[in-house]
Amino acid sequence: MTTQSVTLPGHAGHRLRADAANAWERAKKAAGLIPELTDSERPYAVQERIFRQRYELGNHAGKPGYTNDVRTWQGRKWTRRNGTAAAAVPGTSNHGQGLAVDVATKRTAATRARPHVVFSSFNDPDRLAFLKAARPHGWDDTEGRAVNEHWHLTYYPAKDKHAKVGK
Repeated sequence: MTTQSVTLPGHAGHRLRADAANAWERAKKAAGLIPELTDSERPYAVQERIFRQRYELGNHAGKPGYTNDVRTWQGRKWTRRNGTAAAAVPGTSNHGQGLAVDVATKRTAATRARPHVVFSSFNDPDRLAFLKAARPHGWDDTEGRAVNEHWHLTYYPAKDKHAKVGK
């Protein structure tokens, strides 16, 4: 297992674990598409900030303003606020391990000039085409589907049928 992270070519500021980065590049080439990334590897401090923004200390499930998503972190219960996306407990995130990316869901003024694609829904044609090409390279949306995030893709090394290619 490779633990060193590397910057993704063509994705300024985005990093993944080296094996995941290699698989990402192979998947892009196979698909002939370049997804516009909004997130990739996250340092622990960022994981913690995101978690604290979305979850409140205590078990508030069923109360107004909260979801039923209750997680344990640092030995205490935390409940996700309504209107926020799920977040992994800090230290357990695939983003933190450099094994996940989030793809943009809409174009912005800054991205309109780039040839990158965005994923507007689970059924977005570019998303479906990218996943079809990316799955043999270990990338899948299983985790994203589990938390209803069509933008979230995860690298699974055991599913990478081309892992030795390009090494």
